[in-house]
Amino acid sequence: MTSGGTEVPEGPVTGRRGALARIGALYGGYMRLAGDLAGIAIGASPVKPAPEDWRFRDRAWADHPFYRRLGQAYTASCAVADETLDELARNGRATPAARFLLTILESATAPTNTLLGNPAAFPSLAQHFESRR
Repeated sequence: MTSGGTEVPEGPVTGRRGALARIGALYGGYMRLAGDLAGIAIGASPVKPAPEDWRFRDRAWADHPFYRRLGQAYTASCAVADETLDELARNGRATPAARFLLTILESATAPTNTLLGNPAAFPSLAQHFESRR
């Protein structure tokens, strides 16, 4: 099996060969992420959040260049993290607890959890400041 162009042995691996295989898999994933982020930056990436992800339902995530790229970058980063954990699981290194922790971290770092990263927050913010005049 290959990951990022690196041959990764099936099943648990130990020793130097296993360590090199894991490093190669990580390196390949992060090189792919770098390529995805470059494509996102220039607006040439097909990456987009999953349609069933309720956090990205606002039209701004598809229409506004800043939000579209922010959603794409988040999605690409989560995909690499998930693939890395899957690779570790194939090598006998990941646990259900690691998957649980990664899910929490991905949810916590979603751009929709910040004021600037949440297009639905701006109308509410504008109303708040208008009402204070």
